[in-house]
Amino acid sequence: MKDYPKPYAERTLKSKYKLLGLPEETISLLHRYFDAFSNFYHLLPLRDAYKIISEQNPNLLSFEDFIFFSEIVRREQHNYFIDSEADWEGKEVDPQRRYIIIEYLLVVDINDYYNLKHIQKGKPLYIPPKDELLKYDDEYYYEKTPQALAMQDFLKKRCHLTGCDLEDIMIDIRSELLFFDSDICHIFDIIERYGIVFTKSMAEEFVEKYYLWNNNIRMPANRGYTPVEIRKKINVRSETASFSPFEYLTKQAKNKDIPKNALCPCGSGKKYKRCCGKNAN
Repeated sequence: MKDYPKPYAERTLKSKYKLLGLPEETISLLHRYFDAFSNFYHLLPLRDAYKIISEQNPNLLSFEDFIFFSEIVRREQHNYFIDSEADWEGKEVDPQRRYIIIEYLLVVDINDYYNLKHIQKGKPLYIPPKDELLKYDDEYYYEKTPQALAMQDFLKKRCHLTGCDLEDIMIDIRSELLFFDSDICHIFDIIERYGIVFTKSMAEEFVEKYYLWNNNIRMPANRGYTPVEIRKKINVRSETASFSPFEYLTKQAKNKDIPKNALCPCGSGKKYKRCCGKNAN
């Protein structure tokens, strides 16, 4: 990837914002939107970003001012980039063809960017109501759906987690769920880190609640739609369509890359090496 442009000095930023000429409250709102877009979609074309903002805030700003704002933000430090493949290739770039790209897509493994772009292709864009969308300017926010609350209730009552531990594990599980190729073994690793030991019945109940939350969480890979919604919307089964507990467990039990010390995905509550992994190569 081409080196990202250096951030502007504070003095330069002030002069750029002064030249833009938008009220401070508008600038603040735009920053909240960009943070929310990054956290909710992970990858969003600037044209779609402007469409959302203008639909939810008629007459807030012109497209030209929006692009000018994005050029300023591009030279600030955020948990996202304003960039494009043409930028990386050193080509001349039309600024309006850039994307809002969450940071991890470019700094961890560039293939994450290409994979997400591929899996989003052809899917419609889900736009939450303004008040709900802007809650995602907090990177740790997640929608308290009935499925999320059911998982929280399970962790509280069956695993005896409370306070910060309960909130932290919910955030950790939610973060893993956002990946379209989420591996349930990673979830069991999270459970293990919190010192939780499942009985067989607890493991089965956990997997049930996990897949229900998975199927009803808004995913960047589905451009904001849940797996259940996208399956109905485009009437196809994709990598991010809904799964059943049996499908999860069958898929993972056949995976020879499961860590030996991970809890077995069959739901036995035993470590993989002492259960389904006994005969693995």
